[in-house]
Amino acid sequence: MLLKFGFALFCADLQSEQMFEEFSSNIAKYWCQRYTLFSRFDDGIRMDEEGWFSVTPEPIAKHHALRCMGDTIIDCFTGVGGNAIQFAQR
Repeated sequence: MLLKFGFALFCADLQSEQMFEEFSSNIAKYWCQRYTLFSRFDDGIRMDEEGWFSVTPEPIAKHHALRCMGDTIIDCFTGVGGNAIQFAQR
């Protein structure tokens, strides 16, 4: 559930309260989309504030991995590993 306070959107759950203590409210919309970014988010995904802005959503990363299948792949812009995880699974 999303609640609107001023210009920021916040998720109404217990994990959100912990996350907002750690990060600025600028990443609230990314937090609400965390399961789109990583379907297994609850299995130990940890990111810094920059990672929230730059991670490739999992469905897009899967598509990239399918299109780039080969023996050797160099991901020069690996940040928190959204694409790298999908490349490794292929």
